[in-house]
Amino acid sequence: MLALDAALTLASLTGDTLARPADGLRWARHADALLDRVGHPLIAEGRLHVARGAIADRSGDYEAAALAYRAAIATLERAAPDADAGDDLAIAIGNLAANRGTCGHYDESLALSQRALAMNIAALGPAHPAVATVLTNRGGTYALIADTGAAEAAQRRALQIYRASLPPRDPRIAFPLAALGDLALTRAAYDDARRYYDEARVVWALHFGADYPSVIVMQERVANVLFVQGALAPARMLADQAVRAWDARSDPDPGGLTLALLTIAAVSVQAQSTLRIRGSDTLGAKLIPSLAESFKKTGGKVSFDIAAEGSSTAFTNLASGTAEVGMSSRKVKADEKTLCRSKGIALNEIEIAWDMITIVVNAKNPVSDLSKKQIMQIFAGDITDWSEIGGTPGPISVYTRNTSSGTYKDFMTLAMKGREYGKNSQKMAGNEQIAAEVGSNPNGIGYVGYAYAGAKGTKIVTIDGKAPNPAAVKSYPLSRPTFLYTAGEPAGNVKAFIDFCLSPAGEAIITKAGFVALSAK
Repeated sequence: MLALDAALTLASLTGDTLARPADGLRWARHADALLDRVGHPLIAEGRLHVARGAIADRSGDYEAAALAYRAAIATLERAAPDADAGDDLAIAIGNLAANRGTCGHYDESLALSQRALAMNIAALGPAHPAVATVLTNRGGTYALIADTGAAEAAQRRALQIYRASLPPRDPRIAFPLAALGDLALTRAAYDDARRYYDEARVVWALHFGADYPSVIVMQERVANVLFVQGALAPARMLADQAVRAWDARSDPDPGGLTLALLTIAAVSVQAQSTLRIRGSDTLGAKLIPSLAESFKKTGGKVSFDIAAEGSSTAFTNLASGTAEVGMSSRKVKADEKTLCRSKGIALNEIEIAWDMITIVVNAKNPVSDLSKKQIMQIFAGDITDWSEIGGTPGPISVYTRNTSSGTYKDFMTLAMKGREYGKNSQKMAGNEQIAAEVGSNPNGIGYVGYAYAGAKGTKIVTIDGKAPNPAAVKSYPLSRPTFLYTAGEPAGNVKAFIDFCLSPAGEAIITKAGFVALSAK
């Protein structure tokens, strides 16, 4: 049994903790052979499943990891009545919770982590490091669903428990520190982000060395923050060091390496130029200008010329060579592709963020919820008076986007089953115009992008009881992706700007502007 315990420990230590999956698998196979010799004791078998799951997680094979954790849970539940398997079972459940969160199964993740948390608190007390480990993973899931308040509370509690119960430089302390750095970055608290990342980096480096993957990742994140703050020279230096560190490893992290290279590319943008961006009002009125201003503060010597006149203008401008970037709240149409192709332009599509088309009425209107069918009937002209749907009697004034808008077509598809708008609907040039009209007209109703839903004098109408919620964007009935388009693969300043938009700093701006970042949906 001593040899089996040693093999299990080494499988987990080398494969997961030391980030050497190949070595971990060799020890796991050795442990498997030893299990056959000693008759497969359930606790040892469960621990082997946990080790295999952790190695698969570390290797990025998340579904294989989930299968291993589920096997561990089933095995350890069988062992629990006859042996002290509670601690191992809680570990298996906690690991599966973290895995499910990574894979986007957020409800399952939170339910599992709550179970693991309750088990650990009951067995070990509320201030045990095992409780902190579950809280750290639970905080990670909260961050993925954009519940930043719950995420930060969980990470701070985990850090508090670790600091009180572990030596000052125990490597477990680095996990909530890194998570708090990410959360600080999302709210543009750059100095705080750097402080958390630096401390996490130092803790991991002391235990595992400068070439440990998490150390390199923290260095990359510090470089990215410095870049956003305009400290270009130190940002470039740290990013260069990170690239060299990844190159020196036999198993470089592609995601980590990409971040370092992106930082280098962005820092290297020196030439002054004008970036012409045309298209969607949904993107171009607020979001893209905010991203452009932040990008310029990073040191990129680029001026921007942004015109938001509707998604269709993105493609006419790209075709005519009068834009380097097109903004669209919808996918390109076949005829627009054909137009660009006729000019020798192969369009490149970049999904930038998710939006939720939001139904708004005047703030004084007593109607607060509409069914999807009622919305279709109102905008198609079948329902024309508020009294027909329980409101104050009066003719309904319907405001829509104009025909050049991507939102105009998206709304027809998502809310109207392809039907045409009613003949009395009034077409507006942009989101702000619709919001202004609805806010000044007690009988008004219209739709706007979520970023424009808080306009003065308006209120959001729920749809079959569902309110637009960034944390549950996929379940909202009128959600849709938004896009940037370029003529061919982006290069130079165009690439640097788009890379910035998709970086953690760019995603923080996207979230602040009222859109849903790709990493959060």
